[in-house]
Amino acid sequence: MAKRFGEGIILAFVLIWVAACGSGATSSGSRSGDEGDPPGKDYEYLHQHNAALLNGKTVRWPSTTITVSGATSGAWRRAIGRWPEVNFIFVETDAEIDLRYDHSDDWCGRADRRFDSSGMIYSCTVRISTRHERNGCGAEVDTVTHEVGHCIGFHGETHDGGVMDLTTAGSSEITTPVREMINLLYALPVGHDITSRLAN
Repeated sequence: MAKRFGEGIILAFVLIWVAACGSGATSSGSRSGDEGDPPGKDYEYLHQHNAALLNGKTVRWPSTTITVSGATSGAWRRAIGRWPEVNFIFVETDAEIDLRYDHSDDWCGRADRRFDSSGMIYSCTVRISTRHERNGCGAEVDTVTHEVGHCIGFHGETHDGGVMDLTTAGSSEITTPVREMINLLYALPVGHDITSRLAN
C-alpha cells in the first residue's frame, strides 16, 4: 500500500501579505521584469513547484547555507546532502531545519515550512514517522531527502518516478527537472517576481 508524504506550509504575517498582494506592491528585495534572469530555464516548472505559493514570487532561504539539527545519524546526513544546490551545516540545536521522529499511522514524513510575505523561508520542521517501515514507506533515507526537498523550496509532488513523487517506495533519484528547478530558485533572489517569464 502506498503512503503519502505530507507537506504543511505556514505563511506568517498573513495580514501583511494580503495587504501587499491586494495593493499590487512588490516586496523588498525583488526585481521587476526579467532583466538578469538566467535564460533558457523552465520558469513554468519553478512557478508550479515554488512561486505559485506567493503570487509568482520565489520562496527560498535567504542564504544557500542552511543549518540542520536532529540529523544524528550518518545516513540522515547523507540523505540531506543529496541536495548539493545548497550547503548544510549540522548543529545540535536552534537550527533552521529541525528533524525529528513523530508517531503516525497515516504518513511517512511531513515538512512544515514557514516563510514570510517577502518570500523568505525562516524555518522548517521535518517529522519522520516512527512507524515508517510498518506504514510501507520504503527507505527512510528517501523520505528524509523528500521532506528536506520541501524545506528548501520544492512545493507539491512530482509524477516522474523520482524522490519527490507523491508516494513512497519508488525511486530515490532526484530527477533532472527537480534539480534544475532548485538550481534556478537559488540563482534568483528571495521574492523575485517571475510572472513575466510565464507563458500566460
